[in-house]
Amino acid sequence: MPKLHLDHVSKRYRRRESVLDDVDLILDGKEFVGLLGPSDSGKSTLLRLISGIEKASSGTIYLDGIPVGKKTPASGEVAVVFQNHALYPRMTIRENIAYSLKLHRRPVGEIQKEVEWAADLLGLTELLDQKPRMVSAEQRQVAAFARAVVRKPKIVLLDEPFTNLEAGARRRMWQMLQEVYRILDATFVYATHDPAEAMAIGTKLMILQEGRIRQWGSPQEIYACPANTFVAGLIGVPPMNFWRAKVASGENSAGRASSPTGPVYLHIQGMGQYPLSQAGAEPLLKNGYLDQEIIIGVRPDQIIFQQGGPLSAVSCFYEMEGTSGYLYLESQGIQTAVRIEQECELELGKEISFDLKESDLHFFNAESGERMERE
Repeated sequence: MPKLHLDHVSKRYRRRESVLDDVDLILDGKEFVGLLGPSDSGKSTLLRLISGIEKASSGTIYLDGIPVGKKTPASGEVAVVFQNHALYPRMTIRENIAYSLKLHRRPVGEIQKEVEWAADLLGLTELLDQKPRMVSAEQRQVAAFARAVVRKPKIVLLDEPFTNLEAGARRRMWQMLQEVYRILDATFVYATHDPAEAMAIGTKLMILQEGRIRQWGSPQEIYACPANTFVAGLIGVPPMNFWRAKVASGENSAGRASSPTGPVYLHIQGMGQYPLSQAGAEPLLKNGYLDQEIIIGVRPDQIIFQQGGPLSAVSCFYEMEGTSGYLYLESQGIQTAVRIEQECELELGKEISFDLKESDLHFFNAESGERMERE
């Protein structure tokens, strides 16, 4: 299985700050990596460096222990699929898929066999003698993917290849990718700005922000334990709710930092105070957060409507999503999304009481946005 090593890789262009800054990671074996980040986070640059199309300003990228500069896309070790399918318009689909094999002077019989294998795998057999203009946009993108995988590369890089396709076509392409990934002995790296897409197809996620890896792990790990508010706000639709809260003791009303002699509460911006258990308060007190402000994060499906609950806000908007939906609450200009399992029967504009499960709360440093450990 391929081993990809990004050894402290950085990329800078003239008169610009770093596009990538000290990216260090080892992919040891078969993975489907969702490379997720907003525009200008460095996703496309990282793919161009891995492919060998561009050179790093510092650091080295290795594939099976060999620098990727010696394994360009033309070598067959690395395949790249871009958003623009870039098929040759005067060639048939068959000729487009076969093109890279011809460049490597493969025997005619072998080329025919490999093209038919890729076409059968991806459902293109009946389109092989068509020109690109005669097939749909989805089929053209499938043909571009077939051209990439026909060589059975060790690394497959995909740079937002399905952005221009409608939603149904994108889902079909995701299924196709997962099937090809299952068959090939290759590492896939899929760049996208769509969190739902990355979560749907990745066995691992790499979150990029401003050229740095902010978190790396499985989708489940990152969803359950985001490293900072940036990651927490990126993963999930709707994203995690964030509230600013002051850590205070029920018997420390003077606002002075001291050891509490009573219960500890989170005073949440305009919504009320949430009591913490002794175990829940201990890490905050131990790290000096008494009378300090922190950021609390909670997922929309973890807020519990409860009459007489410790927190409240005004209902302002309902968004239906099939048999369930999201009710948006507002307090001091901050909106909170709450998932509900049936059509909302609550009157908008009314104050709603709710509760939280302490184990569902995420604590973040108010200045750095970094996650605060709960133990």
